Amino acid sequence: MKRWLGIPRTLIRHDWLRVAIRAQFSAALLFMVSTSLWAQPGPPGGGPDGGPPRPEAPGGEPEVKLGLIKNETKAYQGYTLFAPMGSTTTYLIDMEGRVVNKWLSDFTPGHSAYLLENGNLLRAGAIRDSAFGGGPGAGGRIQEYSWDGELIWDYQYSNDRQLPHHDFAKLPNGNVLMIVWDRKTRDEALAVGRNPALMSDEQMQPDCLIEVKPTGKTTGEIVWEWHLWDHLVQDFDPDKPSYGDPAEHPELVDINFGEGVLAAMLNDKDEREKLRAIGYLGAGNDQDVPKINADWTHTNGVNYNAELDQIVISIHEFSEIWVIDHSTTMEEAKGHTGGRSGKGGDLLFRWGNPQCYRNGNADDQVLWGQHDAQWIPDGYPGAGHMLIFNNGNRRPDGSYSQIVEIELPMDSQGNYKRTAGKPYEAKIAWSYTAPKPEEFFSSFISGAHRLANGHTMICSGANGIFFEVTPEGEEVWRYVNPTKGGFGPGGGRGGPGGRRGRGGPGGPGGFERPRVGEVLPGFLRGMLNLSDKQNDEADSLQQTIDETLAKVLTDEQKSSLKEMQEGRGFGGGLPQAGQVLTTFVQARLKLADDQKQEITDLQKQVDEQLAAVLSDEQEKQLKEMSRFGGGPGGRGPGGFGGPPGGRGPGGRGPGGPGFGGRGPGGPGRGPGGPGGPGGPGGGPGGPGGGPRGGTAVFRAYRYGVDYPGLAGKTLTAGKSVAELDDEAEKIRREQEDARAKAEEAKAAAEQAAGEKTEE
Repeated sequence: MKRWLGIPRTLIRHDWLRVAIRAQFSAALLFMVSTSLWAQPGPPGGGPDGGPPRPEAPGGEPEVKLGLIKNETKAYQGYTLFAPMGSTTTYLIDMEGRVVNKWLSDFTPGHSAYLLENGNLLRAGAIRDSAFGGGPGAGGRIQEYSWDGELIWDYQYSNDRQLPHHDFAKLPNGNVLMIVWDRKTRDEALAVGRNPALMSDEQMQPDCLIEVKPTGKTTGEIVWEWHLWDHLVQDFDPDKPSYGDPAEHPELVDINFGEGVLAAMLNDKDEREKLRAIGYLGAGNDQDVPKINADWTHTNGVNYNAELDQIVISIHEFSEIWVIDHSTTMEEAKGHTGGRSGKGGDLLFRWGNPQCYRNGNADDQVLWGQHDAQWIPDGYPGAGHMLIFNNGNRRPDGSYSQIVEIELPMDSQGNYKRTAGKPYEAKIAWSYTAPKPEEFFSSFISGAHRLANGHTMICSGANGIFFEVTPEGEEVWRYVNPTKGGFGPGGGRGGPGGRRGRGGPGGPGGFERPRVGEVLPGFLRGMLNLSDKQNDEADSLQQTIDETLAKVLTDEQKSSLKEMQEGRGFGGGLPQAGQVLTTFVQARLKLADDQKQEITDLQKQVDEQLAAVLSDEQEKQLKEMSRFGGGPGGRGPGGFGGPPGGRGPGGRGPGGPGFGGRGPGGPGRGPGGPGGPGGPGGGPGGPGGGPRGGTAVFRAYRYGVDYPGLAGKTLTAGKSVAELDDEAEKIRREQEDARAKAEEAKAAAEQAAGEKTEE
């Protein structure tokens, strides 16, 4: 059942309504075609920094401006560093949003990036082909670049058991402290008292901290470690060595506790689409629901206090922050004595959700899926306090985010005070919530840090929005990341958009791009209005296809296939609904005869099963698309742009749809007419609630004009981020188009040679 999905560009631009009426397309198809109009390149400019504004939303909603939005004189003067999710570029911009420096890497963020006091950039890079499959926040690489972009240190740490993720801290001694997944098998988990009923996977991924001393351009020495696995308690199995009452041991962690915050997000298809669209989940397709219960703690932030020689980590899945002693030896860190605290590697302080250690109830919880706990440095207003980005995910009084500054309960000896049987307490010294709370909400990532003048710099990461507020809560600077997120979803202030949206904050701006081997893409399912049962059947069929391809193809062919999936288009014409691998793709993969036969057999199976999934009316719709779409399209570098997300039935306030990105279709050399419109769906935009914004950013940092790392550096203001992004996009398209032409010519030559041989 092979259908060409191309729609002539001339019809899209000039006569889409007539075509839709003649073809008697569904309302969903009409919506998809009309959005293709938005996907055409618009006039340059329009944004405050010269970047493009987002198109006006249906229903008269105001456009979303990108780039610099506000810059008042009282703002703290300096330069802002950020690394967009899904991008390999890290930017340093001035107060006007103009780029003064940028660094290029071969790896997307994994996720943090910092400007060091010597002017170098230290960033985490994501390894997507690790044994962990590129799970949420996956890293695996630490890279240091000089101010001029020279790669000075490129350290990879990845094995079958461990992988760095999310964040790291540069220590005063020059070492790097990494958060690392520390994989344990099912048997290992049960051996320390894990309740088997809580094991939804064959493994657990508790976290550990690893300190690395750089020793060479690509090498490092591990000089200190701390493992959560050494500090457990449980009251499930009295025969296990960790047996005890969690309520009596707040210094230990109950191995059978877990809120499952991230699991709840990923079991929601719309939330999962948002996270995968920005690269947060790595490779895969939407049927691949990560078994996130294995990621038991999901530590997402680490910060070091040199004066105390202590470390604070943010534990997302517990909605807690933990403080541990760094002054221990590696041996002491395994136990319960030693170090300046005398408590070894046990927790010195924990705060945010005392239910984790049974010393409180839901009314005592103050953090919800928080990120980026960090001490305020000496010399800054609030020095010694701790600043936390409280995401507010699943908050009982509604989804909104908040910045919390707490005063730690320390006595004169530096010990954390606690009344036996009571939760650890901390005084909230300051907090920030938006005047309209629902307008500031980031369901994941994000951060905040104190500036030298007492202001606070906030990164609403899911929306790609950075803003600075005074102690009184007045906003004095705002910037929205204008980089294109490819298939990044648009944010939203209310009900989620997209297929089968459910009530809640935020929503995807577009469906995931079709990938090679995907027989029924997400946006097509939406157009055909597939039922839940049909979607499940289609998912099952796609799983069979993926598993078969994994067995049939060689590693080299899989690598080539991955390159096609990560590129902007597939080449050789537009994808066909129902076809596993196009002729062009098969030629590019150089399939052997036995492989071709297996693909042919698989195709027959797909044809039969897909015909059983779709109704007669849905079959008719596909035929109409084929009739008006023409024959095989051109070699356009772009794939399909997904339609924007619609309003969800629930949620807060007016849900905001995302918009299709730009990208021209191929010039068209097929017999049936030119290729359909190209370019990714989604365009710039990050998921999450609050105001619709730009592509997601893990964190953003403001460095003052007197920061040592900027001394003696050339800080000439150049183009805006949007302008540079457009230039890079143009070059990339030209390169991909040239590569597609070359590959198409090569495939045609090979085919001709094969035909000649047969003759």
